[in-house]
Amino acid sequence: MNGKSILTAFVLTSMLLPIMAVAVPIASAQQPGEGWIPDIETPDNWDEYTEISGAYSEDLSGKVQITADTNVAGDVSIDADVRGTGDLTVSGSVSGSVQITGDVSVSVDVGAGGSVKASGNVTAGGSVSGTVEAGESVTVSGTISGSVTAGGSVTVGGSVEAGGSVTLTTPGVTLDVSGGIAGDVTVTEDATVNVGYVKPENPMTVSVEASALTGVSISVHNEVANVSIDIVKLAEKPVEIEPTPPGVVCNYIRIDTENVIEADISIATIEFKVEKSWLVEVEISADDVILSRYHDGNWVPLTVEQIGEDTTYVYYRTTTPGFSTFAISGEKAELPLMLIAVAVVAIVIVCGLIAVTRKRGG
Repeated sequence: MNGKSILTAFVLTSMLLPIMAVAVPIASAQQPGEGWIPDIETPDNWDEYTEISGAYSEDLSGKVQITADTNVAGDVSIDADVRGTGDLTVSGSVSGSVQITGDVSVSVDVGAGGSVKASGNVTAGGSVSGTVEAGESVTVSGTISGSVTAGGSVTVGGSVEAGGSVTLTTPGVTLDVSGGIAGDVTVTEDATVNVGYVKPENPMTVSVEASALTGVSISVHNEVANVSIDIVKLAEKPVEIEPTPPGVVCNYIRIDTENVIEADISIATIEFKVEKSWLVEVEISADDVILSRYHDGNWVPLTVEQIGEDTTYVYYRTTTPGFSTFAISGEKAELPLMLIAVAVVAIVIVCGLIAVTRKRGG
């Protein structure tokens, strides 16, 4: 090989290697329960508690132990600390603390300073501006401006007001609200939320725990009555859906609605999460996750944005024109054809130059 040939090969290779260097890093980068029960505390100093059971004609105040089913004709005062086992019926309101292994029925309100914890059901004949935790169902005749957490279904005769919250801790239960929802609602998978109305100024927003889906929000153009959202986690693609979603599927989710159609919706938002370990396992970048909606016989990819991450998950948000079955998936990014073509041409040219120079040198 003479000096001129070596110089020519070196110059051409120097020009082409940066292109190949761009292509190679891109290629390598792309391959890489059961029912809930509230915590009911058992005091160590039972000797300081007054034991009662049966009918009690006065307000409850101070430290009181329920030893059997008890009917209280008055209120549970703000200084009351009521503990024990048995069903408790209160004809008045609760402003103090109640922790009972059993059911609790309050004829009037659970006030702003009131707290009721029960392993069974809780019923409030008025409103809840305090805190209610029940291992089973909760029924509130009025509004909720405080906090309600239940292992069973929750029924609200009024609205969940701004600042109020309802949390359903068990899959497959239902929240029925006769009014609207302006506060926070959190459910788990396979839950149903029914509301009396959704207004433009108060979007219907539901947070979801223990699921790939983390939240759904619906804003409407005009007031819509008797709206229902049903959130279902699917183990696999429904048999009635023939097409396969794009990419590698992580989860299937179905969101069904009643009495709200696409024409009613001004904007609908879905938030979801993907485990980082899954992304590593299937060799997909967090930037290449998509959410597809099944509509009119086809999977329609929706525009997705990342909204955060932690040590375990990457979180995403998208908007959708309507609801149906959704697939969370990811597509492995491929090298652009132009880069592949340039890299191939570069390799061919370099190999050709080497062959020519060797032949001349020989």
